[in-house]
Amino acid sequence: MMDPNALLGMLGDAGKLSSKQISDMVSKKSPIPIPSSVIDGLLSTLVQQGKIKKTEENGEIFYHL
Repeated sequence: MMDPNALLGMLGDAGKLSSKQISDMVSKKSPIPIPSSVIDGLLSTLVQQGKIKKTEENGEIFYHL
């Protein structure tokens, strides 16, 4: 499947993105479909590792890469 560092490398230096924007970006770059629940889990792992930051604005979750 995909590991958190592969996801981070795929996103590059994109700045602040919502989880939907990240899912859309990954689906365009990945040769196989990756469920959004898997992407959310990888993002949570990256937040726990301190590699990205997570904020909530107006009820929407954003990740700062």
